[in-house]
Amino acid sequence: MLVTKPRGGRRKAEARRLLLRLVLSAALAGSLGAISITVSGSWSATIDVSNLQGGAGSDLVPSVESPLNGTALSVKQSRQQSWQITVRKIDGTWFPDLALAVERTSNGSGGSGTVTGGTAYLNVTSVEQVLFTGRGNRSNIDLRFRLSGLSVNVPPSTYSTTVVYTIVQTI
Repeated sequence: MLVTKPRGGRRKAEARRLLLRLVLSAALAGSLGAISITVSGSWSATIDVSNLQGGAGSDLVPSVESPLNGTALSVKQSRQQSWQITVRKIDGTWFPDLALAVERTSNGSGGSGTVTGGTAYLNVTSVEQVLFTGRGNRSNIDLRFRLSGLSVNVPPSTYSTTVVYTIVQTI
């Protein structure tokens, strides 16, 4: 949820607050046998006077990032099959100038699996896109988000989106 609130009924830059809350969900696609995907963590960002580029009267910083270890994804399966993780978003209330991107920041741990790709930011849209691929079991693959398009021109409101991850078996 992204929230902007002016204080005192004015749209002063120093009075603006933004709050982003991502709702993360996981889905399974195809007949993969015993395979599961788990997503844990969330991100809320409050944008306020501390995010002004140069104090009162200036614009906001153009983007903010989530912590490196705020969201983790795990894949568990009974066989060493190859898979890909896709990502898309379902907007609740969303301002069109805002953009959400995600990247993989770790290889995860545990198991004998591997992970490839996804180490550069990918803009998350309503169209499903491959985020990264892998094989076998991996736990705690860290993800990081970037929200861009921040500006004092973003109207005060509550903005929200749901990020959906899907696992698909590959050959």
